[in-house]
Formats: sequence, C-alpha cells, structure tokens
Amino acid sequence: MKSRRVQLAKYDWPIRLRPWFLLFTFIIMILLAILGFTDIPHSLPFHDKFLHFACFCLATGVFYFIFDAEEDARRIWFWRHSGLIFTAITCFFFGGVISEVVQSLLPHKRFDFGDVVANISGSAIGLYVAYYLERYYRTRREVRISIPCL
Repeated sequence: MKSRRVQLAKYDWPIRLRPWFLLFTFIIMILLAILGFTDIPHSLPFHDKFLHFACFCLATGVFYFIFDAEEDARRIWFWRHSGLIFTAITCFFFGGVISEVVQSLLPHKRFDFGDVVANISGSAIGLYVAYYLERYYRTRREVRISIPCL
C-alpha cells in the first residue's frame, strides 16, 4: 500500500505513514476499547485470555504496518527498524501493560496478571508475523525491481 511522508514543522524525519493501516488500526482500537472497558466480553463464547491474545495479535500486526522508513534512511539501523521499535513500545508497554492498569481503575474490572501475559504474548506473535511478512514482501519487491523486464 502507498505511504505518505510525515512532515513536522521543525523536523525532517524519514518516516512515512500508510493511511489505510492507520484507519484500520483506529477501527481496531475502537473495537478493543469497547471490548476492554465494558462488560461485553463476558457474554462472548470465547475464553477471556484467548480474546486478549487474539485481539492484541491482530492490533499489533496491523499497527506495525503503519510506519515505513524512506529507502535512503534505511541504511541507518534505527530508521530501518523504526517501525519495529515504535510498535514494540506502543503495543507491548502501553497496550499490553498500561491498558490493564487503567482497566483495574474501573469499578467493574480488576487487574489480572494473566491478561498482561496474554496481551504481551499476542503482541509478540502479531509483531513476529507482521515483521516477517513485511520483510518477505520487501524482498520480493526489491527482486522484482532489480530484474529488468524483457
């Protein structure tokens, strides 16, 4: 999918955003907020830990595809792995741990360490799959570009 360059007032970062994945992530976050901050999950036929695992796996996988570094900046280690770093910090720490702390402050929720483990496990699997998918398709694209069409 096409990506768009990010331009901030004072900074010229070599980061590009993919708008469709940004929209998909926004929709998934709304659905996860509804599931996480209401009592709806108790009426679903899934085990609570499986629901945490599956939702974070999907959310992390889609979130990873938001960021893309420009080709010139990919020579630098940080920019080459910036999507991986941003996703890990956001999904593992803020999504996996902080969301459970916030939920524990609600009157009808309680903190469960098993939920944190399920969140982080789902995020890890989602990030692993997304990273290798992106790597596979980037390699295919580079090979296709380097081979001249006859």
